[in-house]
This record gives sequence, structure tokens and C-alpha cells, in this order.
Amino acid sequence: MGQTNDSSCSGSASFSQWNIGVSYCNGLNLAGKTWRLPNVNELFSLLHKTKNSSPLIETTYFPNTSTSFYWTSTNHVNILSFAWSVSFGNGSIQGYGKTFNLNVRCVTNL
Repeated sequence: MGQTNDSSCSGSASFSQWNIGVSYCNGLNLAGKTWRLPNVNELFSLLHKTKNSSPLIETTYFPNTSTSFYWTSTNHVNILSFAWSVSFGNGSIQGYGKTFNLNVRCVTNL
């Protein structure tokens, strides 16, 4: 969210509240595909766990990735006003209140 759909993902990632991120991904019209906010397992699976420097993601396929936290669609089990997020800076998973402003990365099924 906030970057352009070019080979370098130019521009700056924009931060948003959780509900805005969900709506943004659901409304994304790109390549004729259906997009959505990924769940915590899907987003965590994008981490490059053997990489020694941040961002902890394959930058060939995901250039210009922010090292901060990204929203997931997964609600916190004990606090429904929170959702899980994943950091591409250090690989951690953390719950945040849905009114916090975090990065958004949308996914689609092939």
C-alpha cells in the first residue's frame, strides 16, 4: 500500500489502521486478481529466515520492503480489538491495536 506497481515498487509504503488495510486489499484491482490481507501464517512464511540483514524478505521479488510491521488479517485471540502483525525488520510477530498505523501488504492466490 502506497507504493507503485513497477519493477522496483517505487514510492514509500504508507501506514494505515487495520480496517483501512483490509478494505484497501479487498478493493485492489490489479492483474485481474482478487486480493486480500494475508493471515499471520501467510505473511510470516514470506520471511527469509536465513538472511542475515533486514529486510528479512527476498528483495528480488519484494523490492523496497519496509523493515517495520505489516498488518495481518488474523485477530488476536484474547483481544478482538487487536490483530497480529509481522516485522520484516527482525522477523517478530506482535499484536497491535487495530487503530495503530502499520504497513499493508496484500496477497492473492495464484
